[in-house]
Amino acid sequence: MQHLKQVDEYLRFIDNTDRVKCLKVFSALKNEYGDSGFELAHEFASNAHNYDFNWVKNNWRCADSSMFGIGMLHAMAKDGGLISQDFEPKKPKTSLPKIQSHTEQDRIRYANAIWCRSNTDDDYVGSHAYSVAKEISWAAGAGRATLSGSIVGENADCLVVPIYNFMTELLQGVQCINAEGKKQSFGKVKEGGLIIGNNLRQDKVWAIAEGWASTVACVHWHRFDCAICSFGKSRFDEVFDLVDKRFSPIEIKMMVERDD
Repeated sequence: MQHLKQVDEYLRFIDNTDRVKCLKVFSALKNEYGDSGFELAHEFASNAHNYDFNWVKNNWRCADSSMFGIGMLHAMAKDGGLISQDFEPKKPKTSLPKIQSHTEQDRIRYANAIWCRSNTDDDYVGSHAYSVAKEISWAAGAGRATLSGSIVGENADCLVVPIYNFMTELLQGVQCINAEGKKQSFGKVKEGGLIIGNNLRQDKVWAIAEGWASTVACVHWHRFDCAICSFGKSRFDEVFDLVDKRFSPIEIKMMVERDD
């Protein structure tokens, strides 16, 4: 848990009259402190000229703690003029117990449990060894958590990449990547993938890439408006058909990686 004095310092540099920023603050404080963070959120908002207690109360109740972490407060404070503070990200949470049941629904529930416990803060995900190696300095749809698996190892510090069903848009699995780049999936992969970018741009060319880092590269460096992570080269055809059926973009390019 971040030191309260450090968080107070961040809040001093954030504009509490900007309600979009307030919503981000509420999410970050709820992520860090749970419901006990309300008093801090209320104190932050109450000094603004447009303060409204009912607005604060209702939006605190609706704040999604998975959206932002304390790293977002640090970033907003830097934008507001903070100079000297260095952000110290949270350590990974304690690992989940290994899954005991092997039905598909149990595996999906386990994958959801991993995702719910993941920290999706940009600075925290961006500081993972795999992110650093791939030159990705923000979350890019992923999270980070400690977990155990036969491939990633015991109590491994992993990136957690969500896998959503294309038709229902529900999370059905996760792919976990440890510091050495070893990957292990939990839940269900078939019929799913991860969309990065703007999926409303059906008038643009979309890309399908094999892995999370390659998909991020398609949007960030290769300037595709939207890219899809297939979670494996063998799934390109299946994902192509699902994306074409669900979204019907004008063109879909398969970004096949070379096997060196």
